[in-house]
Amino acid sequence: MDHVNTGGHNVIMTPGRYNAAYFEHSYLAEKTGAHEICEKPMQEIIKRFYEHEARTSLM
Repeated sequence: MDHVNTGGHNVIMTPGRYNAAYFEHSYLAEKTGAHEICEKPMQEIIKRFYEHEARTSLM
């Protein structure tokens, strides 16, 4: 599969292994070279990013 990566990380979000679409998400991540990530860890990453941005913008 052709895709463009400008230096970031490609991710495929999945609700978890107990979801019916988990196999498709895993397959797509494997074929595209993307990282597969569950919803809860992604929410923590976004929260930390915005907290970091808020701290650095105040300086």
